Amino acid sequence: MHGEYFPYRASIETFSRLLNPEEMHPSYNEVPQHRRTAERLLGHLIDNFYNVEVRETIYKMLRYLKNKYHINEVEFDPSKYQSTMFRFMDVKRLAGVIPIVPDESFIRELYGVHGHGLSMYWPSLAPDIVYDPNKLAKSLSLFESALNYYDEVKAAFRMLSRKGRIRVRNLTSPYASISGVKGTHAARFEWAMHYFGLNSLYQGKSVKFLDIGSHPGAVARSMLKFIKAFITCITKIPDHDINNPMPYVLLQDRLKVIFGDIDDQDLGDQHFDLIHDDLDLVDKKLRPSGTNIAQSKSCLDRFIKFCGNTDRALMTVHDLDVDTIEKMYECYSAYGSIDIHRSRFSNPWRPEYMVLFTKTKNSRMKKKKFLHSMYHYFNAQTSFLIQWNQVLHKNVMNAFHEGVVERNPLQSDDAYKAESVKWVL
Repeated sequence: MHGEYFPYRASIETFSRLLNPEEMHPSYNEVPQHRRTAERLLGHLIDNFYNVEVRETIYKMLRYLKNKYHINEVEFDPSKYQSTMFRFMDVKRLAGVIPIVPDESFIRELYGVHGHGLSMYWPSLAPDIVYDPNKLAKSLSLFESALNYYDEVKAAFRMLSRKGRIRVRNLTSPYASISGVKGTHAARFEWAMHYFGLNSLYQGKSVKFLDIGSHPGAVARSMLKFIKAFITCITKIPDHDINNPMPYVLLQDRLKVIFGDIDDQDLGDQHFDLIHDDLDLVDKKLRPSGTNIAQSKSCLDRFIKFCGNTDRALMTVHDLDVDTIEKMYECYSAYGSIDIHRSRFSNPWRPEYMVLFTKTKNSRMKKKKFLHSMYHYFNAQTSFLIQWNQVLHKNVMNAFHEGVVERNPLQSDDAYKAESVKWVL
């Protein structure tokens, strides 16, 4: 993680300990209860400081105790407490009198981290981490900590109204708008065609593409930029769009649209140069927990089913877990080659990746090596994902409590926007 460490645990763990503290003699009080509560809150603030929800909630409670009971400081003796709680900091600096509402920079310095406020600092975009099947890790534990934090932030995000969620997402994202494409689905597809070398492979040649889950036609529109490509789309149409199906494309000889459920289709002996699958829910309501993982697994099942009908299969993984990676191995075994990379046009707080499977006759990796190579690839992105979820969480909390959302400075960066354009077809 490049020398960075974020001590983080789920909010429920800290809040549970605050509500049900472990005490040998709960009725025995050496000091007034409000001071005892303040000391306990301060300890949990230091212990789980990098959980944004915990930090902001405890600061609010400490300010309340300070104003109501006039508690300005506490005297702290580390020798009276378990050493494991402070294993990441210099406990000598904690000894003595500590303000009851300590400055955030003081706690960061205890961890050896010198942070900046979000008004001054935004993380960099995704590092260019290339998948290498020979770089291995034995577990996914590092990345799973980032996924847990992502789930916590996502839960906070859902507390906002629909308009609030759209506002926070649009202002926190580095992409104010992407010219030349219809939305991020199409932008990811066009980026992948460049990154994986498929643009130079297919452009100007007579090729056949299958686009699964096409409505409203954004990716099909991008596919038509391949001037000799013949595109088949298989898609369902939601009831609210039944009178305006596939509005992003004009029906033409090079485009065939089949309205229906892909799982009811039999491709027979049809052959495609590329199958693209980004089947998505069309309901405008909130997606239930686990939907993105289920979506990825169903896509991988379709790729295995249609392996005999294509040379390559391209998908977006919108979320993942260990079971998803195991399903990726099944698909890799069917095709023979896999490449994966974080898409430029994915919002940086999301664990979202473009995956390309290619039919080859190469010998397959053993399952253990495949899994360990994927663990290493995802673990390498842990710090990046946590930092961007901290940014998103901060904007969520600001929107919820103050109605203020900070805009990502990259949205007005002309050099960045010009550099992004080269990735679209």
